[in-house]
Amino acid sequence: MKGHFVKRNTMIIGALYLLPFGILGFPSYSQAEGAVEKLESIEITSNRLKTSIEQYAGSATVITEEEIKQSGKIHVGDILRDALGVDLRQSGPMGATSTLFLRGAGSESTLVLIDGVQVNSNTLGSYNFADLNVDNVQKIEILRGPQSTLWGSDAVGGVINIITKKGSGKPATYASFEGGSFSTYKETIGASGQNGRLDYSVTASRTDSAGFSARNLNENDGYENTTLSARGGANLEGDLRIDFIGRYSASDVDIDALNGGDDFTRQSGTKTFNVSLPINKQITDWWDITFRPSYFYEVARDAQATKEDAIYSRNITLDLQNNIEINENVSTVFGMEYQRLAGHNVLQNFKHDNHNYGFFMQARMNWMEAWSFTGGFRKDLLSEFEDPLTYRFEGAYRIASTGTKIHTSYSTGFRAPTFNQQFFPNFGRAGLKPEESKGWEAGVKQSLLEDRVHFDITYFETRFTNLLITPPPTFALVQVGTAKTNGTETEIRAQLPYRSQISINHSWLEARDGNGTKLANRSKHRFSTQLSKDFGKDFNLLVGLRFRSRAGTVDPFKTVRIAAKYQVTSQLKLTARIENLFDEHYEEVSTFSTAGVSGYAGFVYDF
Repeated sequence: MKGHFVKRNTMIIGALYLLPFGILGFPSYSQAEGAVEKLESIEITSNRLKTSIEQYAGSATVITEEEIKQSGKIHVGDILRDALGVDLRQSGPMGATSTLFLRGAGSESTLVLIDGVQVNSNTLGSYNFADLNVDNVQKIEILRGPQSTLWGSDAVGGVINIITKKGSGKPATYASFEGGSFSTYKETIGASGQNGRLDYSVTASRTDSAGFSARNLNENDGYENTTLSARGGANLEGDLRIDFIGRYSASDVDIDALNGGDDFTRQSGTKTFNVSLPINKQITDWWDITFRPSYFYEVARDAQATKEDAIYSRNITLDLQNNIEINENVSTVFGMEYQRLAGHNVLQNFKHDNHNYGFFMQARMNWMEAWSFTGGFRKDLLSEFEDPLTYRFEGAYRIASTGTKIHTSYSTGFRAPTFNQQFFPNFGRAGLKPEESKGWEAGVKQSLLEDRVHFDITYFETRFTNLLITPPPTFALVQVGTAKTNGTETEIRAQLPYRSQISINHSWLEARDGNGTKLANRSKHRFSTQLSKDFGKDFNLLVGLRFRSRAGTVDPFKTVRIAAKYQVTSQLKLTARIENLFDEHYEEVSTFSTAGVSGYAGFVYDF
């Protein structure tokens, strides 16, 4: 049966790879309804050089606001599930812990930023996506591969930067509602606009869900969340701009105890707050400087503990960045970063903090409109460990006659052990060393049929030393000598006839330690495809398929979803979606339940 399952899904994946090219055999684009428009250039800010995704020589994905809206999903984690190179796991219903692996690196080894503010937990090291909804999110940037040259520690697997909206245009207000399965309801109100030199974008939302049992017990694990997001800015005299960016989230979730019987649950509450105050000054036509002070605070409490069981994380960051455009072909960025990281576990009686200084420089050169080179380095001064030097080099060559782009990169990274890995009783270990990584990649990008079809395939390989893992069944902390991850990432995007689009991505991964043993929780194949169609200007339909192969003891699975939106009037839009259409019974994390077929519907009203 398992062999038949794998063979059947391999056939499905192969067929879907060929699907866009089969559709392209339909009537020519000139005969199809609705001419294809050229897409605007998308800027990447996470690489600090502010390049467009077309110019970037590394591996990156930018998920736009329109793609987020079209998906119908309400959480950033659900958006990332379909992203290239990303493997996200959720331990139960809405609100349950959601962490991800990027290119096979551990969940602690992907740096997560919200508007440039580091939000990884200092005790766990990873970021929990459970409470991060899409409210006020403009785009999501994903840089794959070691990025410590830009962002220091934790950016071993890559960087995910969630960027909120900047207000523009006439002031506008909207309200939205969605309700559906598991007694789930979400209400949102937002406003944005621009008035002279001032602009703003704010949202407030409330989510409630009765959920289902994460451990198949005789009760439901409920969830509630309140989120406030705000971004405001002012353009002052002398090319000076000041922004205020803040996000607050408070949630409570029921958790099934691992050793409890039926109806045995506990409740956990989490509050997070991040704020930054970027100040940008255009010194000359060729030099601008940005100073970004930021603060992140998180506290998690167990409501059923006999005494206060609170875990605190606090990050204070001061980031100074200089961008210099020497000429149209040469640019550079340099600066420094100071961080103070603090963690406190009240019940386990440990409290610790450290501070880090980072100095970075990166330069890019374009030559003859065909070649592009980027190189940089960073020196970090750590209060706890030996001071690392990391570096990154990228190059790309575009063949003018065919539009083919060949790109490659080599980079290094590091991750300091988390506070839990050092100090948690009966788990942490003294004398741990930072993880270190060296990675390279090479790939080809090709556009066809007047840029209506985009194809990208990249091979990558990353070698780790001092890798920290917690393998089953004991989940005891182990620092292995070496490990290696390698694989391919393939993506196809096509604009089809009759106002249709398709995107297909497939990630193949091998992840083993120095003895050849597979690293836990890494799936070999991940596949996602989304086919959308506009039926006129008012109605859009999207169908998505996601497949993940076996990961340790977790069986392979596939899910299908449908999302639709209908613009009733210029002010009213109706939305609907069905998740897990064929009621697949599967797990993302061993022994933790997932939702069966479920449906949701709602509306968005613009005032």
